Amino acid sequence: MSKIGEQKKRIIHFYCRPCAEYHLKTHPHYRAMKRRAALRRKAKEAKAAQEAQQ
Repeated sequence: MSKIGEQKKRIIHFYCRPCAEYHLKTHPHYRAMKRRAALRRKAKEAKAAQEAQQ
């Protein structure tokens, strides 16, 4: 949807479920949300690798 020469706009806000508000991505809950997602992704990959070995 972008045109040639038009820069993409960076999204600097996110919806914080615990607070039920929008915040900047510098909010502590954003960092915690990203950390939880990374842990879930790593656990899923480890489980898949373990099942592939069996």
